[in-house]
Amino acid sequence: MEACGGAHHWARALQAHGFTVKLIAPQFVKPYVKSNKNDANDAEAICEAMSRPNMRFVAVKTIEQQDIQAVHRVRHHSRRWAPRYPRRWNRSYAAFSTSSCHSSRG
Repeated sequence: MEACGGAHHWARALQAHGFTVKLIAPQFVKPYVKSNKNDANDAEAICEAMSRPNMRFVAVKTIEQQDIQAVHRVRHHSRRWAPRYPRRWNRSYAAFSTSSCHSSRG
């Protein structure tokens, strides 16, 4: 599969059922797309990329790793628009800080 947030979820679900899952970063699949972007062409490009002997695969992320990545993205992007929209930032931060992904686990 091509790696993205949803792919990590499905990879965990498939691994729980005993499947071996390999994720490929999108930048490694893109050179194999031959024409317009659609599902069939994407699937063909993923199969072509996967068959290469030197292809590097992405590790499946845990929910905690994805949560940490989300926190970092929010912090990174907030530096751009938070000073211009302080009320929106405060509402967004309040909603995010009360969500399950911000709570500590363990």
